Amino acid sequence: MSILITVTFMSFSGTILAQAPSLGTAANFVLFTSVGAMTNAGTPYLTLLTGNVGTNSGSNTNFGNVNGVMHTGNGTTTQCAADVLSAYNFLAGAIPDSTIVNPVLGNNSSFKAGTYQLSGTSSLNQSITLDALGNPNAVFIFKMPAGPPNYAFSTNVNAQVKLINGAQACNVFWFVTGAVSLGSGTIMKGNIIAGGAITMAASTKLEGRALTTNGAVSINNGFLGLSAHLPVDISATLNTGPAAPVFVESKPYAVFSSLGPVSDDGTSHVTGSVGSNTALPTGWNPLFVSGQIEGMNPATVGAKGDLLLVYNSLNTLAADIELLYPAQFGHNLVLTPHSYIMNGAVTFTDTLILNGTGNKDAVFIIKIKGAFASGVNSRVILTNKAQAKNIYWMVDGAVSIGDNSVFKGTIIANNGAIDLLQGASLDGRALTTNGSISTTGMIAVLPIPEVEINHENLFVCAGDSAGFVVTVIGKGNYTYQWRKGTVNLSNGGNIKGATTNTLVINPTSVADLGSYNVLIYDNLQLAYTSANSTLYFHPVPIITKQPVSQAVCGVGSSVSFSVTATGDGLTYQWRKGTTNLTNAGSISGASSDTLTINPMVIGDAVTNYNVVVTETCGRVVTSTNASLSISSSIVINTQPASQIACQGSHVSFSVAALGDGLTYQWRKGTVKLSNKGNIGGATSATLTVFSVNTVDVATDYNVVVSGTCASDITSSNASLAINLRPSAPTVAVIHPTCSLPSGTITVTSTKTGLTFSIDSLNYTNTTGVFTAVPAGTYKVTAKNANGCVSTETIVTLTGCITSIGSIDAGKDRTVLVYPNPFVNSVTITINSPSEINNCILKIYNTLGTEVLNKKITKQTTTLDTSHLNSGVYFYKVVNDWQLMQSGKLISKK
Repeated sequence: MSILITVTFMSFSGTILAQAPSLGTAANFVLFTSVGAMTNAGTPYLTLLTGNVGTNSGSNTNFGNVNGVMHTGNGTTTQCAADVLSAYNFLAGAIPDSTIVNPVLGNNSSFKAGTYQLSGTSSLNQSITLDALGNPNAVFIFKMPAGPPNYAFSTNVNAQVKLINGAQACNVFWFVTGAVSLGSGTIMKGNIIAGGAITMAASTKLEGRALTTNGAVSINNGFLGLSAHLPVDISATLNTGPAAPVFVESKPYAVFSSLGPVSDDGTSHVTGSVGSNTALPTGWNPLFVSGQIEGMNPATVGAKGDLLLVYNSLNTLAADIELLYPAQFGHNLVLTPHSYIMNGAVTFTDTLILNGTGNKDAVFIIKIKGAFASGVNSRVILTNKAQAKNIYWMVDGAVSIGDNSVFKGTIIANNGAIDLLQGASLDGRALTTNGSISTTGMIAVLPIPEVEINHENLFVCAGDSAGFVVTVIGKGNYTYQWRKGTVNLSNGGNIKGATTNTLVINPTSVADLGSYNVLIYDNLQLAYTSANSTLYFHPVPIITKQPVSQAVCGVGSSVSFSVTATGDGLTYQWRKGTTNLTNAGSISGASSDTLTINPMVIGDAVTNYNVVVTETCGRVVTSTNASLSISSSIVINTQPASQIACQGSHVSFSVAALGDGLTYQWRKGTVKLSNKGNIGGATSATLTVFSVNTVDVATDYNVVVSGTCASDITSSNASLAINLRPSAPTVAVIHPTCSLPSGTITVTSTKTGLTFSIDSLNYTNTTGVFTAVPAGTYKVTAKNANGCVSTETIVTLTGCITSIGSIDAGKDRTVLVYPNPFVNSVTITINSPSEINNCILKIYNTLGTEVLNKKITKQTTTLDTSHLNSGVYFYKVVNDWQLMQSGKLISKK
């Protein structure tokens, strides 16, 4: 599927601070010297150069395959020398905008467009960033003072020139009156125009040109390689390369020999046809070939004649560039759209990169006057929109594509055999005018046609017509088969054009929803399967944000209602109730997602503004109603009331008000209160003062009420007074005894007029004397005449027990727990008279330590417990050393 590219031309205001010189014919040279030798001191095939290389007076030595023309002392170099001198003189006379005093450039600094005067001999360290500020025509000039003396320029190891925000290497110029030395690892951008020798160290990368009026040019790739290529000229048209040859009868064939056998080991896969005009190809598995397998027949006869025409057109085509070292072909060499020639047998090693320079129609033609052999795992890589269908290899001799190679383009061999070895992949064709073709476990794919489909996904209304269209660009005998998923469609019912380039579904129903694609055949051979395009119904409209009611400050104001909805092709109609609104008078946006009323009048204040949203298929959804009202003035219906509170209690002041968008601010006098300390609700309708104390006493608590539109209104003042609590009363107690089961609590205070209470007994009197109080713990308080209650006094009345009941020796008994403490003694009775003389009573604390051991000699025995602390104790009764009875005896608290 083709990609449509839109190019936008932009204009920029302001002055371009620097003006670029014209390079003339020098623009075609990546390396050039007017006087001096041009030398590559490293391994030739590790030096990657794109552009012409030459000297007008000297020699070119040790260069490998250059993606350009090598020139030595000819008419082209004479003109180039003149153009370099002209550019040199132009830059020498350029008026600087500013001067750079520091002789060391870079150090991670940044520069805008302009002409910069260097102080003299200079160097570049770390990085320098050139910022075009979005202007691709911005020009940067860094220049030496015009000599004499002549000043040198150098870069440190790994120094770097960075271009940002549209800066272009073609618009950067380095004017050096003396020698230039680029250190190892330097990444240089721009055009170097020098008056002395130029040296480029190992692994240097140059996007630009290195040109000198006088001095040798020496490059040394070392072991890491050196690359230099001409900068992209954004004003130039995209390079398309030569015209491509035209295939007619031979077009369907991925593998074909005009004269010779075509054989396979039965494991190769081919998209396209396989043919020989001599005999039926042998060994091919028909299941692995998408097209025909053909021996001598009218189709192969036509293909033979057509292939000869293609070869002759390539053979007579003039070459732009001669690659001088066929035996060193590959090695990451980069080629651009041109016609190339190599006058000798080619050995292809490692990788070849074909750069389409951004043009999907760019054509590469590589003519080889000799045999062609690619090594194991060799690769052709396509970048920058280069396409295999636009690459052609004309070989005068035999062709061998090595094991596991990845090859791109159409091979046309003349009088030579073709071998595609194990695991080789060919994105193109293998064709020979005279010779055998042998393949082993390889993959070959015919170049596919370029296709445009007018719908990625298609949305229609139920019952409407839907159509998918496919367009094939280029010549061919194309036929079509539309499918839904993987099921072929046929004409009938609501389907038309199932075998044309246009599929029509009319009318559409739910059953038609789904994904569609088309198979495209060229000369009855499957050439392309399109990606899926999905048919959908337009979605039901949904309102995701309803209009919000509005209150305005008065007539003459502006107000808007908005709605947010989802769906396709949405239209809007605002209404007042059921009456459609129109854009007239104060109304605008009546048919948009936002209705505006400006200015508002009394008649606009209604409760039922709404909008009807309609989508492409006519389905509607209506919003909820929103009201428009005029904000009223603020009225305080209930003023805050004065309060008298007991010290330490909580008190609240409240106000009730009417109005729109009300807010509140409580104050003490004119001082605003805030929610901190014992204050809460300072900005609400109710103010709360917690744990009131004397500092809270005031006569001027009030609240300022504000509204959406009306002026603020202040409530009347309310006072806060406090009554003090009485002091905690003094309490005296008489505990219950063993003879008196209840006690007495006597409450006294230095204050008079108090009422005394015992909480849990609900006892209240003014005398402070409470009798018949059972043992327990109580809270005692005093209340004064103002109703303020003192803090609580906690008292506990204790009691006693004298007997724990009787113990039946040898029998289970209930565990006994008593809340009263031990007195000095406790009486215990054992109900087993016949065994009394042999009983021993043992008592243990909770740690298991024996604290009492007494032999029982009579049924009723008094135990001395005065030495025991409060706690829980356990007993055992033993007779004849046998356990008779155990349990929990008593509890002291």
